[in-house]
Amino acid sequence: MTTNVAVTYLRAPSSAVSEPDSLTPSGEHALLLQGVHRRVWPVLALIDAGAWPTAELHTLVGYLRASLLRQASEEEASPWPRGSATPFAELTAQHADLRSLTERLAQANVAPCPPPELRRMVAELLKVLARHVEMEQDLLAGLADTSRSVPSAAQRSPGGGR
Repeated sequence: MTTNVAVTYLRAPSSAVSEPDSLTPSGEHALLLQGVHRRVWPVLALIDAGAWPTAELHTLVGYLRASLLRQASEEEASPWPRGSATPFAELTAQHADLRSLTERLAQANVAPCPPPELRRMVAELLKVLARHVEMEQDLLAGLADTSRSVPSAAQRSPGGGR
Protein backbone atom coordinates (compact mmCIF):
# COMPACT_ATOMS: atom_id res chain seq x y z
CA MET A 1 0.00 0.00 0.00
CA THR A 2 1.31 3.43 -0.91
CA THR A 3 0.43 6.47 1.14
CA ASN A 4 0.83 9.85 -0.44
CA VAL A 5 1.46 12.69 1.93
CA ALA A 6 1.57 16.22 0.63
CA VAL A 7 4.44 18.11 2.18
CA THR A 8 4.34 21.89 2.12
CA TYR A 9 7.66 23.61 2.53
CA LEU A 10 7.78 27.05 4.03
CA ARG A 11 10.30 29.15 2.20
CA ALA A 12 12.06 32.07 3.72
CA PRO A 13 11.65 35.35 1.84
CA SER A 14 14.13 35.53 -1.05
CA SER A 15 15.89 38.47 0.56
CA ALA A 16 16.48 36.38 3.68
CA VAL A 17 17.67 33.28 1.84
CA SER A 18 21.03 34.64 0.76
CA GLU A 19 22.27 36.20 3.99
CA PRO A 20 19.74 36.46 6.81
CA ASP A 21 20.50 38.89 9.61
CA SER A 22 20.59 36.61 12.64
CA LEU A 23 20.24 39.60 14.95
CA THR A 24 16.61 40.13 13.99
CA PRO A 25 13.71 37.81 14.71
CA SER A 26 13.02 37.48 10.97
CA GLY A 27 16.66 36.63 10.35
CA GLU A 28 16.62 33.99 13.08
CA HIS A 29 13.49 32.46 11.56
CA ALA A 30 15.05 32.40 8.10
CA LEU A 31 18.20 30.72 9.41
CA LEU A 32 16.15 28.12 11.28
CA LEU A 33 13.97 27.39 8.27
CA GLN A 34 17.03 27.03 6.04
CA GLY A 35 18.62 24.68 8.55
CA VAL A 36 15.53 22.51 8.92
CA HIS A 37 14.96 22.29 5.16
CA ARG A 38 18.59 21.46 4.49
CA ARG A 39 18.27 18.52 6.91
CA VAL A 40 14.75 17.39 5.90
CA TRP A 41 15.48 16.91 2.19
CA PRO A 42 17.97 14.02 2.66
CA VAL A 43 15.55 12.26 5.04
CA LEU A 44 12.74 12.47 2.50
CA ALA A 45 15.01 11.48 -0.39
CA LEU A 46 16.09 8.30 1.39
CA ILE A 47 12.51 7.43 2.32
CA ASP A 48 11.59 7.84 -1.36
CA ALA A 49 14.53 5.61 -2.33
CA GLY A 50 13.32 2.91 0.05
CA ALA A 51 16.21 3.25 2.51
CA TRP A 52 16.01 4.10 6.19
CA PRO A 53 17.64 7.52 6.84
CA THR A 54 19.47 6.66 10.08
CA ALA A 55 22.29 9.21 9.89
CA GLU A 56 20.16 11.87 8.20
CA LEU A 57 17.41 11.54 10.80
CA HIS A 58 20.01 11.73 13.57
CA THR A 59 21.37 14.93 11.98
CA LEU A 60 17.86 16.43 11.68
CA VAL A 61 16.99 15.63 15.31
CA GLY A 62 20.34 17.01 16.49
CA TYR A 63 19.71 20.25 14.62
CA LEU A 64 16.17 20.55 15.95
CA ARG A 65 17.39 20.08 19.51
CA ALA A 66 20.43 22.36 19.22
CA SER A 67 18.88 25.19 17.22
CA LEU A 68 15.10 25.16 17.01
CA LEU A 69 14.33 23.97 20.54
CA ARG A 70 17.10 26.09 22.03
CA GLN A 71 15.61 29.19 20.41
CA ALA A 72 12.16 28.17 21.64
CA SER A 73 13.53 27.93 25.19
CA GLU A 74 15.19 31.34 24.85
CA GLU A 75 11.91 32.84 23.65
CA GLU A 76 10.01 31.33 26.57
CA ALA A 77 12.57 32.61 29.09
CA SER A 78 12.75 36.11 27.68
CA PRO A 79 10.52 39.05 28.54
CA TRP A 80 7.92 39.94 25.94
CA PRO A 81 6.22 43.32 25.73
CA ARG A 82 3.04 43.80 27.75
CA GLY A 83 -0.18 42.77 26.08
CA SER A 84 1.26 39.77 24.27
CA ALA A 85 0.30 37.11 26.84
CA THR A 86 -2.39 35.33 24.80
CA PRO A 87 -0.41 35.04 21.56
CA PHE A 88 2.64 34.06 23.58
CA ALA A 89 0.68 31.24 25.24
CA GLU A 90 -0.20 29.93 21.78
CA LEU A 91 3.46 30.15 20.70
CA THR A 92 4.46 28.24 23.84
CA ALA A 93 1.93 25.51 22.97
CA GLN A 94 3.46 25.29 19.49
CA HIS A 95 6.92 24.98 21.10
CA ALA A 96 5.56 21.98 23.02
CA ASP A 97 4.32 20.48 19.73
CA LEU A 98 7.75 21.02 18.15
CA ARG A 99 9.43 19.36 21.16
CA SER A 100 7.06 16.40 20.93
CA LEU A 101 7.64 15.99 17.19
CA THR A 102 11.40 16.16 17.70
CA GLU A 103 11.23 13.38 20.28
CA ARG A 104 8.96 11.28 18.05
CA LEU A 105 11.50 11.60 15.24
CA ALA A 106 14.31 10.61 17.62
CA GLN A 107 12.29 7.61 18.77
CA ALA A 108 11.62 6.59 15.16
CA ASN A 109 15.38 6.26 14.69
CA VAL A 110 15.64 4.00 17.76
CA ALA A 111 12.59 1.88 16.93
CA PRO A 112 11.94 2.35 13.20
CA CYS A 113 8.38 2.89 12.12
CA PRO A 114 6.95 2.31 8.64
CA PRO A 115 8.45 4.80 6.15
CA PRO A 116 5.05 6.40 5.37
CA GLU A 117 4.64 7.13 9.08
CA LEU A 118 8.08 8.76 9.20
CA ARG A 119 7.15 10.83 6.14
CA ARG A 120 3.96 11.96 7.92
CA MET A 121 5.96 12.95 11.01
CA VAL A 122 8.32 15.04 8.89
CA ALA A 123 5.36 16.64 7.09
CA GLU A 124 3.74 17.41 10.46
CA LEU A 125 6.98 18.96 11.72
CA LEU A 126 7.14 21.23 8.68
CA LYS A 127 3.46 22.16 9.01
CA VAL A 128 3.75 23.03 12.72
CA LEU A 129 6.98 24.94 12.12
CA ALA A 130 5.44 26.90 9.23
CA ARG A 131 2.39 27.79 11.32
CA HIS A 132 4.60 28.74 14.25
CA VAL A 133 6.89 31.01 12.24
CA GLU A 134 3.92 32.67 10.56
CA MET A 135 2.22 33.32 13.89
CA GLU A 136 5.42 34.62 15.46
CA GLN A 137 6.07 36.91 12.48
CA ASP A 138 2.51 38.25 12.74
CA LEU A 139 2.96 38.90 16.46
CA LEU A 140 6.29 40.64 15.87
CA ALA A 141 4.82 42.70 13.04
CA GLY A 142 2.02 43.80 15.37
CA LEU A 143 4.56 44.88 17.95
CA ALA A 144 6.54 46.74 15.28
CA ASP A 145 3.34 48.57 14.25
CA THR A 146 3.14 49.95 17.77
CA SER A 147 6.71 51.30 17.40
CA ARG A 148 8.16 48.74 19.81
CA SER A 149 11.52 47.33 18.90
CA VAL A 150 11.68 43.57 19.29
CA PRO A 151 15.15 42.07 19.63
CA SER A 152 16.02 38.56 18.48
CA ALA A 153 15.60 35.69 20.94
CA ALA A 154 19.36 35.60 21.45
CA GLN A 155 19.37 39.28 22.37
CA ARG A 156 16.41 38.82 24.75
CA SER A 157 18.00 35.85 26.55
CA PRO A 158 19.88 36.44 29.82
CA GLY A 159 23.28 35.97 28.14
CA GLY A 160 22.38 38.46 25.41
CA GLY A 161 23.82 36.38 22.59
CA ARG A 162 25.19 33.05 21.52
